[in-house]
Amino acid sequence: MLLIPIGPAGDVHYKAYLTNILCVVVTVFSVIGFYSRQFLDGAGAELTTIRILPCFTAPLVHDNFWEYLLNVVFLWMVGQLLEGRFGFWKYLGAILVIAWTHTMSAQFFFFWMDAKEVTLFGYVRGLFGLNFGLIVLALIYVYDRKLSFWLHLIVYQRVFGINIMILSVIYLIAAIGVLASSGQLSDWIHCTGFLIGLFFVIFLTMSGIIPEQGANLIEQVFAKKFVRHEIELNPKTESEIEADFADREQAEWDESLPNLVRMAEAGQFPELHLRMSKLLASNRFAVWDSELLRKLIQCYTKIGNWEEANRYLYIFQKSFPSQLTVPLLLSWTHVQLELGRPRSAIRTLRSLEGVAVQPEQKAVFIKLADRAREMVKAGILEPDA
Repeated sequence: MLLIPIGPAGDVHYKAYLTNILCVVVTVFSVIGFYSRQFLDGAGAELTTIRILPCFTAPLVHDNFWEYLLNVVFLWMVGQLLEGRFGFWKYLGAILVIAWTHTMSAQFFFFWMDAKEVTLFGYVRGLFGLNFGLIVLALIYVYDRKLSFWLHLIVYQRVFGINIMILSVIYLIAAIGVLASSGQLSDWIHCTGFLIGLFFVIFLTMSGIIPEQGANLIEQVFAKKFVRHEIELNPKTESEIEADFADREQAEWDESLPNLVRMAEAGQFPELHLRMSKLLASNRFAVWDSELLRKLIQCYTKIGNWEEANRYLYIFQKSFPSQLTVPLLLSWTHVQLELGRPRSAIRTLRSLEGVAVQPEQKAVFIKLADRAREMVKAGILEPDA
């Protein structure tokens, strides 16, 4: 029978790169320690000697293969979920704080015992203290997550999930059995990892370092929401974020355009211009639409606001030259004459030369042309001449 852990059941925020690296490092250090007593003692934290470096290397070495296997397998399992929640750097910080605090506190305790003339010998080694602290973190932050396992029984194969807390209980039973079998006080000091982990999770929750998404047993128990930083599950790339932003802008413009046309029909010109100016400044898809311009030209001509009608006819000419129909050009000629610009009106009429027009449109054309020539003969100057 084979029962192999294969990874988290479901999505995680981050891949467990640090966990995999740490397991490799523990394997290398422990294997070297199996064959070199000098290396094992040098990497371990001696009970009555305060040294800085062994505070970090002590968790990486083990006395025997079975302790190493038990600890590194559980470290890999719990790390898949905790690093998946915290991310590389936050999880690294958690590991360093728990491991260093545990080893230093153990050394200070035994140093104090030595000062009391209690003779003690030995070393603090192994991942027990760190794993005990990580169990507390798992209880608070990933207690609802499962790890997937692959089961192989000759002809039967299946993938199923086991809750991390069940795995933690199994590990605790095995770890306490190993510590109890040694009969040494220095081994039981590993249990302080629970206390260190508890203080650490309180600090993490209160400081707002933990991401918003995910479980938090403290909040569940006390029914209180703590302020935490938000992260996205499977964070999006810059191109995906830009595409989402563009989609929102496009949807905003698509929704705004019919409202702008209705505002023009209702004569709500100040509100329309304010809304359009904001859209032109903030939305890349906001442009003068031909339908909206036609409606503005029609409404301003109807109420005799020739300046505004002329302005939007000019915008229409620049934006949609191919859509300048005979009625629009005749309307523009009329607007220019009302503004006292006969020469501009004549230039507009010339753009209709060679264009097929309806009889009624031709009559309007002749009427406007005659009026323009009369105004020129009368010596009317262009306002902007």
